[in-house]
Amino acid sequence: MPGTKPASDICKIYDYLASHKSLTTLDAVFNSNTVCLTKYISIMRDKYGINIKDEWVRVGTKQKRVKRYWLED
Repeated sequence: MPGTKPASDICKIYDYLASHKSLTTLDAVFNSNTVCLTKYISIMRDKYGINIKDEWVRVGTKQKRVKRYWLED
C-alpha cells in the first residue's frame, strides 16, 4: 500500500487477508498483537478502496460475538 512501511501492522493485516484467510478482532489481538484491527480495516476501505467484507460470528466457549473480515475475490 502506498505510503506505508512494508513491516507496518496495516501491511501485515492486508497481507494476511490477501492470502485468502479471514481475520477476527480476537485473532488480531492474539496473533498480530494489535487492538486496532477495526481502525486498519476502515483505513483500507476508505483510503485505499479495498473491498473488505465482514460478518458477525460467535467464537470461543463463551460464544463471544466478534467481527470476521476477509477480502472478496
